[in-house]
Amino acid sequence: MTTRRLPKYTSLGANGWYPKGGPPEQPGETPKHVAREHLTDPEANLMKTRGGIIPAYNGQAGVDIETQLIVTSDVTAEANDMHQLQPVLDALETLPEGTLASYSDDEEDAARVNLLADAGYCSTDNVEACDEANVDAYIPNGRDGQTEAFKTVASEAVTTMVERMKTADGKALYRRRKSTVGTTFGCIKQAMGFRYLKLRGLNGARTEWQLVCLAWNLKRLFNLCGMSLC
Repeated sequence: MTTRRLPKYTSLGANGWYPKGGPPEQPGETPKHVAREHLTDPEANLMKTRGGIIPAYNGQAGVDIETQLIVTSDVTAEANDMHQLQPVLDALETLPEGTLASYSDDEEDAARVNLLADAGYCSTDNVEACDEANVDAYIPNGRDGQTEAFKTVASEAVTTMVERMKTADGKALYRRRKSTVGTTFGCIKQAMGFRYLKLRGLNGARTEWQLVCLAWNLKRLFNLCGMSLC
């Protein structure tokens, strides 16, 4: 025969006796801010990664298709990429004329820039913002670069983008995203060995990431000039 000590009960509720300490409090709709704050870096945000949910920052980079040089870079504390496309458009406007290659022989379309992004950036607002900025967006709303039917009524800019991505030229162009920005991030992580930020705070994270992007550009420039860096 086994026995166990029962907890002390001090109050009686509608559902019976409550344990010592009073009735339990009902959980709120969202956890308290303190519960979600990282003690060593309060500006970091909890993000889902391959290693689990950890405090992290979201590094952004815009890569030129032809040269693989990073032309825009930023760090944000937002896990979602949905709001990170407009800063890229703003940064593109500050670049010197002729920095990015055009893929059109038509003078009217020569000033337009092709922007390839993954499905995380897909929204009607982002596509319309690209169109207003004289940018041809290639942003699928499905996996593996597939563009599915939009659940809501699509605007003219979205309809034009979907039709553009269905063409043979559009599909061929979008496939280059994996060999440009995907390769750049892979080389930074594997070849350069940069996988974790060492500085704390959003400003520190931005500074460190910009230095990493600068180091990559210098390395890439040496290779483009016919030299090699080990």
